[in-house]
Amino acid sequence: MTPFGQQQMLNSGIKFFARYQALAEHDNPFVRASGSSRVIMAAQNFTHGFYRAKSKGLDKKEPYPILILSEAKGQNNTLAHGACPAFEKRPFFGVHLYNKWAAQFTPSIKQRLNKDLGSKLMSRNIVALMDLCGLATVAHPKGEVSRVCNLFPREEWKNYNHYYTLSKYYDHGAGHPLGPSQGIGWTNELIARLTGSPVNVLGSVNSTLAFDKTTFPLNRKLYADFTHDNDMVAILYAMGLYDTDVPEMANGNLNGYNAATASSFASRMYVEKMNCSVNGRAKTPELVRVLVNDRVVPLRNCGVDRFGRCTVEKFVKSLSFARSGGNWGDCWSKPPKYPGRPPLHRSPKRRLGTFDAGANITGVQANLTDGMRLTTRFASEQSVRPVGECFCEPYKEGEGNQGVTEGDAIGAARPWQQD
Repeated sequence: MTPFGQQQMLNSGIKFFARYQALAEHDNPFVRASGSSRVIMAAQNFTHGFYRAKSKGLDKKEPYPILILSEAKGQNNTLAHGACPAFEKRPFFGVHLYNKWAAQFTPSIKQRLNKDLGSKLMSRNIVALMDLCGLATVAHPKGEVSRVCNLFPREEWKNYNHYYTLSKYYDHGAGHPLGPSQGIGWTNELIARLTGSPVNVLGSVNSTLAFDKTTFPLNRKLYADFTHDNDMVAILYAMGLYDTDVPEMANGNLNGYNAATASSFASRMYVEKMNCSVNGRAKTPELVRVLVNDRVVPLRNCGVDRFGRCTVEKFVKSLSFARSGGNWGDCWSKPPKYPGRPPLHRSPKRRLGTFDAGANITGVQANLTDGMRLTTRFASEQSVRPVGECFCEPYKEGEGNQGVTEGDAIGAARPWQQD
């Protein structure tokens, strides 16, 4: 992990404390990290930032408790794939399909750069050259944008993003028959945390850890898990957060997966459980909403309201794909055949039931209960002020079925300003 990345994770921990200060002042997050060195380092920097903010300065109680989930062969780990043999035998499952897209948009870039720079680039070099934009930027101690980025106009960056959107979709998402099933273990852990019930041991759940209250407690208000970007893609699809169809370019679909908004460096997902008072009297039922990189992702098939929320009960019911084990039984069958020529999409054998986080990803669950009056508008990425006394929007079941607008979804994640 680069120095800039370490600072970003420390900032993330500070922000997490500020965002959920009313809970964090009385409870500490239960932190887990997959056993890769960069993932562990991300978790360490996050916890350092959290406790620094909580103690209002240097906290001398390090090291902070972090449960490391082994990535050794044969170990079940809900934060890193590796327990499904048929999936592991099909790396780069959709390489033909996203390379086909690269073959469409890279030739013109190659011609322009070779002419302007006097270089001898080949089309296959273009994506790697564009990769340098982000890699060189985060390699800079202060995260200054690399000059490489200026070589490409906006439209070419859109094409580049679509390349990686297809890559994630076919290699770890719904485009791979076993992709979403790699995320059902974590999704069942999420259900256990939301409901306070034992974990349904399916997929990559480690039963030894899951049934030990010291390694999988159910009484915490704050949890933080750290994993890899590809594993988070599988989790997002196992939760049914995104449409299972092949992602289209810039179609404005809030339910469509997009690598730029869901799988950037240091991406994070917040799963929030809230019990809100309305006008200081009546309480809503227990609600849940999901934010990916501070953007509310509207839930589906669970009576969503216009702020993207569902009741916990109906949300859990909607996670039928994960609760039924997904396609995990196919992990010991013959590896799925690579997708061939168009049509591009090969649907998984079982349609996903809708919806139930590091070097690259932070997955965070905040359990927002105990009568706290909580807004559906939290601090944005730019704000680290406490939530404080907040206004709670009343829950109106099904209101979001008519369509949650981008304004509703993004607006719901902004800070609430008291008049």
